[in-house]
Amino acid sequence: NPYFLALVAGATNAAHKINPNAKVTAVSSEYDLGKQFGQMDSLIAAGVDLILVAADDPHAIAPALKRAQAAGITVVAVDVEAEGADATIETDNYQAGVVSCAYLGKKMGGTGDVVMQWVGPLSGSIARIKGCHDALAKYPAIKVLSDNENSGCTREGGLKFTLGDLQRFPTLKGMYTICEPEAL
Repeated sequence: NPYFLALVAGATNAAHKINPNAKVTAVSSEYDLGKQFGQMDSLIAAGVDLILVAADDPHAIAPALKRAQAAGITVVAVDVEAEGADATIETDNYQAGVVSCAYLGKKMGGTGDVVMQWVGPLSGSIARIKGCHDALAKYPAIKVLSDNENSGCTREGGLKFTLGDLQRFPTLKGMYTICEPEAL
């Protein structure tokens, strides 16, 4: 995901400004909570100083965060909420949904059928979908046909749902996705 690649680059640059010898490890859970638990345990075992986590599930990740904190590791949630994190840094995901779908509604001429793809149950996804709904509510001639398609934020998931949507909804005029890979 280009967003997370940029986040890793920024975190690495910031860490190296503080300590040029800082070791930065970046891993992707690919939206697999079991995999994310294993990664968290590996980072704890490695004795890292700080974990930045984009939680696959904001509540289910809590035990892993507690284990990290018990080991003296600071945990910061990024992009989405994570129950028990020491701090959270995230985009205004609601506003991102509003801005994106206000643009979509305008480009659609205020009329037509729309579907939405998301990655649940992430707080950022929920907020973006709500923002999108609120923006599209200003266009009464736009009908949301589906808003619960969990693409996993992947090209493959986006392709799967897009192909299905095009077959199920022949009048489809617009689509909103919450992350870049599913839109590609």
